[in-house]
Amino acid sequence: MLRSLFTCGASRSLARKYSSDSPSRILDFVQVRKIIHGMTPIQYALIDVREPAEVQEGKIPTSTNIPLGEVVDAFQSDEKSFAIKYGIPKPNPNVDVIFYCKSGFRSQKAFDAIEKLGLNLRLFNYKGSWSDYEKNTFK
Repeated sequence: MLRSLFTCGASRSLARKYSSDSPSRILDFVQVRKIIHGMTPIQYALIDVREPAEVQEGKIPTSTNIPLGEVVDAFQSDEKSFAIKYGIPKPNPNVDVIFYCKSGFRSQKAFDAIEKLGLNLRLFNYKGSWSDYEKNTFK
């Protein structure tokens, strides 16, 4: 999906392309902003791995909170259980899964843990995470 991202209604794709075999699947603020404003939520899952108390400080629009300690169990659960608990469909190989946290450390841990499960998902890490998003959005 990221390969064919539409920006502002135009059919421009991201300059940097990603695939499941890309050595670097790290997103920046501009790319995340394009995703949340240019893709439909069924094309991606933006997963906030912070604790619920941290999410109360603010969150990226369209994100779903799955605390880091729950990520592996969540992605190993069946589709119905996942949807009931988190309010979104369980990500599948046709969906871009983007993890973020406060600074990028926990989101990388989530990325690594889910990648090790071998679920064949298209995983990405928003390295700057909430701190970067907040700084660039509310300057």
